[in-house]
Amino acid sequence: MNIESDCIFLNKVSLSIDNICKALSLSLDEKKLCVCISGGADSTALLVSLDLLKSRYGYKLCAAHVNHLLRKEESDRDERFCADLCKKLKIELYLKRIDVKEKAKRDKKSIEEAARDARYAYFGELSQQKDIDFFTTAHTKNDNAETLYMHIIRGTTTSGLCGIPVINGKILRPMLNISRGENLAFLSQKKQEFVTDSSNYDNAFTRNYIRNVIFPAAEKLNNKYIDSANTLCDYAKTDEDYFGMVIESIPDNLRASELHPAILRRKLQKEYAEFTVGKSLMSVHLNALTQLAASGQGKSINLPGGVVAINNNGIITFEYPEKKTVLHDSGVYELAEGENSFCNGYISIHLLGNNRIQEANIYNNYTYTKLYFDNIVGRVKYRARKPGDRILLNGIHRSIKKEFNAKRIPLGLRAAIPIFFDDEGIIYVPFIGVADRVSASDMRNKDSYIITVRIMERQD
Repeated sequence: MNIESDCIFLNKVSLSIDNICKALSLSLDEKKLCVCISGGADSTALLVSLDLLKSRYGYKLCAAHVNHLLRKEESDRDERFCADLCKKLKIELYLKRIDVKEKAKRDKKSIEEAARDARYAYFGELSQQKDIDFFTTAHTKNDNAETLYMHIIRGTTTSGLCGIPVINGKILRPMLNISRGENLAFLSQKKQEFVTDSSNYDNAFTRNYIRNVIFPAAEKLNNKYIDSANTLCDYAKTDEDYFGMVIESIPDNLRASELHPAILRRKLQKEYAEFTVGKSLMSVHLNALTQLAASGQGKSINLPGGVVAINNNGIITFEYPEKKTVLHDSGVYELAEGENSFCNGYISIHLLGNNRIQEANIYNNYTYTKLYFDNIVGRVKYRARKPGDRILLNGIHRSIKKEFNAKRIPLGLRAAIPIFFDDEGIIYVPFIGVADRVSASDMRNKDSYIITVRIMERQD
């Protein structure tokens, strides 16, 4: 199949990719993109369109499919379909089978939550093992509208009106400007088959109820209800971006009573999300927090996730009931080959020769990267983050504090993350990235080394 110059669908996908590249300040040339494919219409359309566009952008394409083993023969059918499609398109496919029902029972979570956790854990593993730069998911305008309705029904704050983000770390969503109907039309034009998940018609699931019951009713009132919902999300994102800049400029010692309610609510939501690594508060909890801010010194409330919020002289702080030892290490250490440690052994660091990667659950408790040691100046050392620390990533000097915020690194963990540097500056920050001058693109390079940073189990 060739790219057709007048194909509106591909032009819309291309426009979305261009906007993503602009937002990330990078080119996708030689980047490795992995399409998360279920075999349904949306993910099939994404895979086919990205395959057609790869010569335009120069990226390398692969795909990943997770079989949740929930629908027996139908799940196996989906897996076979994905394998056959990728074989036809000559795209490498990574397959994973996970017993989600058993995982949900073990983790005491819903099937949907357990399935999502399993998928993203697997993507985290693939990211490291297969050097994948970005994952793409097939969320559409319809998915965004469904998410918005779910948030409103459950009780959301203004941040919940923003819907699904186009970029979330390594996850890219280039079809949020495209409707499900447009996907179906594109697949029909290409005579491309897809599979249908029978569970999509089970209205016991909230999202399905919204899609199958509420949306048809909404369409009778406004046949452009999907566009209207997405426009609201766009307005909310613009407002939240502005308020985000305002919040960044607020001094840490400013009391809650000195802030406008619109600023205070967003500031509390942001700080809770940072403390809990990405969780958000529903409106009932945020209202309770704002009331706490107006209460007396020392008062506290319980929040979801086992978090306690405390009014400390007009400033709201978050803690866990079983208070843990504050993580901090003021030392500066020279990195030696083999095993190293940081923060009283809470952080374990290994420097190993090329291709000597340890086997472990890299998604949950450690990260590793490769460094090109020929470009190291002097000796490599490591220490805790200091105010003003920056690292050169993809040609841009980035604030490590802001990168921690963007990656939603827990506040209590940040002081324990070692900052690696040589005589010319910072070269590596775990979970953030490797400085341009020491980035090793080839794992087989004899002059590159593997640094593994592991977060150990705590005993306090």
